[in-house]
Parts: sequence; C-alpha cells; structure tokens
Amino acid sequence: MALCVGAALAVAGCGTGPQSIAGTAGDPSDTSIRAYLESNATALASSYGIQDPPDVEMIRLIELDEWADTQRECLREAGFDVQLTADGEGLTYPPATDTAVTKNRNLAIYTCEMKYPVDPKYMTPLTTVQLEDLYQYRAGELVACMEDQGYTVPSKPPSQEVFVEDGGQWSPYEGVAIDDGDLKRVIEACPQVPADLYEQ
Repeated sequence: MALCVGAALAVAGCGTGPQSIAGTAGDPSDTSIRAYLESNATALASSYGIQDPPDVEMIRLIELDEWADTQRECLREAGFDVQLTADGEGLTYPPATDTAVTKNRNLAIYTCEMKYPVDPKYMTPLTTVQLEDLYQYRAGELVACMEDQGYTVPSKPPSQEVFVEDGGQWSPYEGVAIDDGDLKRVIEACPQVPADLYEQ
C-alpha cells in the first residue's frame, strides 16, 4: 500500500473539527496555525476511520521534502515496518489483514501526521506569479536537468497561459520511464519544484 503525502488531506473550510490538538510549537496563540491543525485533524480522522482521535501535541511543522523520512521514523518508533517508495517521497506498508493491526496502524499514522504536520505554506494554492515561475523552471531548467541525467522528455510543455490556467499540472516527468532503482537519484538531482517557490 503506497501512501501519498498525508498533509494533502488538509481541507480548507472544514470548520474547527475535533479538539485534538493539545498544544502547538512556536506560537500557541497563532490562530491560523491552530485552525490548520484542527482542519488536518478532522480530515485525517475521517480518512482513517478514527472516531475518537486522541490529543496529540504538535512537535514541529516540517518542510514538504521532510515528510516521508519524518513519518517513516515516527511510524517505525511506533512499531510499524514502513519503507520509502522508490522515489523517496512516499511510504509503503507490509500487508495488514488483521483488523486490529490495521486500526492500530491507522492510529499511528494519524498521530505521526499530527506530531509533524507539513507547513501550511505548502497547502496554500499557488499564486499566478508562483505558477509563472514554476512554468519557467519546469519548461527550462528542469527539462535540461533531466536530459543531463540521460532522460528525454517526450512531450512539449504547454503554453504558460495554459499551464497557469491548469494550476501547474504539467511536469516533464510525465511519460518518462525511469527505473525504480534510478528514480530517487533523478528526483533529487532534478526536483519538480524549485527550492525558492514557496518563499515568495
């Protein structure tokens, strides 16, 4: 079972959700952070079928590229043999046919997500300026980087206007066959998003 970035479960406008945040790191009075965490708590509890979510104190907000390693370490400390996916950006679990094991695993996933939530800046829709910068990066630097790594991008990029209208959906990785053994190396060398995109 592969698990995508769990913070993507954050849903804007979910309401206050369950009171499952025992505290926040940094500034506990930051109402926007608290609202974000409570939204996450609602979405995660619903997704994993947790009817009575426990109180979980946030340890720290994490960067998006920290998610997989941070969650793997947390879940392994909870006793679950979690592995990284081939690209290093997701997680896989051994099959769990026992209902009790699945329930405990889901509770551990919820707890780890709430301890180490992804910074909300990554959950906010990109602005037009950010999308334009992302287009310039993907259509130029990223394509060149992948070619330097030995991979030919089969599709031409859309126009910048179409890219922005689509919310930045196109990536030169589409349609490129990369062996699992080489995928993590290529993604680390040629990330899909420039490092400064979310600093604007």
